[in-house]
Amino acid sequence: AVGGMPVQYAVSAGAGPWGPALPLYIGVALLASLAAVIYVNLLPRLKALWLNVKLPFWARAALAGALVGVVGIWLPDVFGTGLSQMKSIFAGTGYPFAMLIALLLAKIILTPNSLGAGFVGGVIGPALLIGSALGAAYGDVVAQALPGVHVSPTAFAMVATAAMLAGTFHAPLFGAMMIFEMCSDYGMLFPLMLGAAIGYVVARRFQPGSAYTFTFPGLGIHLEPGTFTVRIDEHD
Repeated sequence: AVGGMPVQYAVSAGAGPWGPALPLYIGVALLASLAAVIYVNLLPRLKALWLNVKLPFWARAALAGALVGVVGIWLPDVFGTGLSQMKSIFAGTGYPFAMLIALLLAKIILTPNSLGAGFVGGVIGPALLIGSALGAAYGDVVAQALPGVHVSPTAFAMVATAAMLAGTFHAPLFGAMMIFEMCSDYGMLFPLMLGAAIGYVVARRFQPGSAYTFTFPGLGIHLEPGTFTVRIDEHD
């Protein structure tokens, strides 16, 4: 507001009153939480799997890259970080339902697979795409099943993305506020905060760590509740 920057994404057709749609927001947040759990748990598992492959480092990376290339023949949107696709979804671009499901499944598997094989890259962009694609697909289902509920699929995409970020990185304020800054719609603030809280609580229950700390237990480092409390195992 101070700098005069326009809102990046308007929630098309409005988010509507969040009260009647609250159970639907909770539903999409729970689905995004499960997606975050799968995403983060695949990171160490696929890394361990690739370490057992008896191939040179460059060959493992080439094989993982070839797999992405094959999938990309039929699903080109799987290439890249996922940010451009997320922006399109938030802008209201209508993707076919089957493409949204294929895109989120491909990204949730191929990103940990590529990182485990030796690629160097981030995990925030793919998480944004997974959450937005899942939320948009959920919104399509709601629009078909409950035509009387006037909630934009974009609103569900934003809530799902907030939950996905909070669950993936164990950072609920980051998840909620990052998406809120994109839309600056105070009508969306409570659904975003609720989605992020659900994502965080569910993920903490089923994940050994966040996307940034999942390797700590294997290194003998255990994060414990409290302010900057860390327990380090001593090895001979």
